[in-house]
Amino acid sequence: MQKIRLFLAIDISNETLHNLSAAIEELKKYFPNARWCNKKSMHLTLKFFGTIPLLSVVEIGQAIKNVVEKKQPVRFETKGIGGFPSLENPRVLWAGISNGKERIISLANEISEELIKFDFLPEKKKFVPHITLARFKRGGKTTDNKIKLPENLLNKSFGLTETDEILLYSSDLTEHGPIYSVVDRWEFET
Repeated sequence: MQKIRLFLAIDISNETLHNLSAAIEELKKYFPNARWCNKKSMHLTLKFFGTIPLLSVVEIGQAIKNVVEKKQPVRFETKGIGGFPSLENPRVLWAGISNGKERIISLANEISEELIKFDFLPEKKKFVPHITLARFKRGGKTTDNKIKLPENLLNKSFGLTETDEILLYSSDLTEHGPIYSVVDRWEFET
């Protein structure tokens, strides 16, 4: 059975991408051991499926269509910096979502509920909308990984995004990082 690694996402605006890229350049001098995301791979993930049977794409499509046909385009602001599990000792460094956050959470929850109808497993963790900027190596954490953010980035607005579509991406892992390709897309009702 053929398998594929998939996730659902919303692309972010060019303005936001530009501003996040500038922030990453500033942050690199503080965290030289981080694995930084490149501009082309930044997005807001709504659901990560992992590696699943290729035939699941049809079911995902039906579930997403059922959700987006009732929705208006989405607008949100990317603002501030955070970390998982915390900024004090992160595994992931991310940019947060402020204005529009509740709408994104509601959308992700509706998608998850619709996918359950197609026998996809429910989410184990609470959904926190974010845009991943960097990852830190597992284990071997050092004080170098302690986040000491520049004050100007703590609550900085990186820009607004307005989108009328959700994208299904495949993710091919390579030694130079993941390569994302659009598998399908669904437009919100306008």
